[in-house]
Amino acid sequence: MRRRTFDVIASTIGLGLAALLVVAGSLLTWANTFVDNQVHEGRAGFYVITPLRLAGSAAAVLVNRGWIERDAHYPDAPAVPVPDGPAEVRGLAATPPRRYLELSTDTVSGNVWQNLSIERYQDRSGLTLLPVVVLPDASTPGLAPVHEKPDAGIAKHEEYALTWFSLAATALALWLALNIRRQE
Repeated sequence: MRRRTFDVIASTIGLGLAALLVVAGSLLTWANTFVDNQVHEGRAGFYVITPLRLAGSAAAVLVNRGWIERDAHYPDAPAVPVPDGPAEVRGLAATPPRRYLELSTDTVSGNVWQNLSIERYQDRSGLTLLPVVVLPDASTPGLAPVHEKPDAGIAKHEEYALTWFSLAATALALWLALNIRRQE
């Protein structure tokens, strides 16, 4: 039953829909990863990504625990404690961008990564991961929360509507200008 639920969540996310998720298990300290070059309030820093092994399962899900500013030891990541023991995370399930620009093949330096790819993370860690990243509702102490809103593509539809409305208004104005005789 649990696997089927995860399949439904993954297919829902694949359709571009948002899913609220509550996952329980334990955070894996050894697999803490930092995604570099993330900007928050005009400052550069890292997203802190930690996998959560799901209770009663060999599978895990990545949790974006928050944002932390770069420190004097950059390019090394700052020390961020990971809570021990059981954890429950409630938040929005999102998929990381599939398209990104990488100027080098050397995009992973220890636990600091240029971009987050679930497939790459799975290959490097050996974990079986759900194809989503959880953005928790509650912030982690010492980290700024990451507030991303899912994009359902509405803006594109609004732009198309505006384009066609403008074209229709222009055509109507031209037709009126060319076909109504001026009374002199």
